[in-house]
Parts: sequence; C-alpha cells; structure tokens
Amino acid sequence: MKRFLFLSLSLWIIFQYQVFPQYFPIDTCKLNNAYRELILNPQSKEKQIAFFELYPTTWMEFQMMYQFVPGDRMAYEYDNIMYSYWGIKHMEAFRSLLGVIPDTLFYDKLITLSIGGKWDADNPAFLQNLIRKATLKNPKVMVARLSKHRKGYQLRFWQFYWSSLEAAHEYEQEHARLRKILIEISPTATKIMDVGFEYAWKEMEFSDFDFVHLKSYKQQ
Repeated sequence: MKRFLFLSLSLWIIFQYQVFPQYFPIDTCKLNNAYRELILNPQSKEKQIAFFELYPTTWMEFQMMYQFVPGDRMAYEYDNIMYSYWGIKHMEAFRSLLGVIPDTLFYDKLITLSIGGKWDADNPAFLQNLIRKATLKNPKVMVARLSKHRKGYQLRFWQFYWSSLEAAHEYEQEHARLRKILIEISPTATKIMDVGFEYAWKEMEFSDFDFVHLKSYKQQ
C-alpha cells in the first residue's frame, strides 16, 4: 500500500511539472543590483554579461516584471516601482550599455521578448520602439535570427512590431521603407511581415485581460 501511494504521488508530481507550463518570475533584487553595478562599471565585460543574462527573455517575463497593476484589482497593495521607475532605466541600459554582447544574442533576445506581445502604454511601448530601431539598424541580422523560428512565431514577432492603437502614419511609412529592404533579403520574411502589418497596425485596444498578476478577472 505504501509503495502504491509513493508511486501515485511521484506520478502526480511528474505530471504537474511536465503537463502544465511553469513560469518563474525574474529575481528583481538580482536584476536591480546587476543594473547598479553596470552603471558603476559600464565598460566591464562581466557586468554587461551579468545584466544581459538577468534581463527578461520572454514577453511573459517582461510583463511579470514591468507591467502596471491597478491597485483596485488586487487583494493587497501592489508595488508598481518596477513599472514606474526601473522599467525605463533597465531598458536604456539594455539598449546602450551592452557593447560586448554579440548582435546575434542581442537580437535573439529582442525576438523572444516580442513573441506574444502587444502594444500598451509605457514599458511595452518603449520595448516596441527599441525593437523597431534595432530592426532598421541591422535588418539582415534581425531577419537571419528571426528565420530560425517557425513561421507562426515570426508572425507573432511582427504583430508586436506593428501593434498600434491608431492608424499612425509613421508605422505606414516605416512599413513601406522596411518592405523595400526586406524584399531584397528574404521574400518569405517580407510576406510574413506584411501579414503582421495587416492584422496588427491600428487593430489593437487597451485590455484588462493582460494583467498576468491578477488571480482572477470577471468580464463586465
């Protein structure tokens, strides 16, 4: 009987870990300390690598770290300092102080940060702007690294890239400009980008469904 119970418990634990996705929030203390050390030693290879490795890698991690959480939606008072203070500081360091990080690794992280994302005010908007600038700066590297992902994931990258609330002409002009560049690099990548533009440009809206910290949300 004891052997049966032990086996059953073991199988249940394995099932929990294998079937259900596991998300581990980033250690904010380690990330903030790595940021402070990088600011004090911006030329240090070790400090740059440490900060880069601790910076979020996926959209889920980014949202868990930097999103705004309304106080009236929580059962307890939520500290939004990562949203209101650290978000832009971390991103500025990520953008400008990581010269030792190879372009391939840097662009890989930009891509995985984008997949599954959508435009929102503040930190998501800052991230989108960073990714757009990086793509225009070195489109060949971006397309080369993006092509390593399946087409569905490539599409989700471009959906975040073009995600917007309004028909801002700057997006439209950028699409035309980028299309001329990408068509010479990869017609396939250009086609996927076009689809992302068609379905994401001016098609987004603010949504409370995106607050991943909330335990529950009842649609009104």
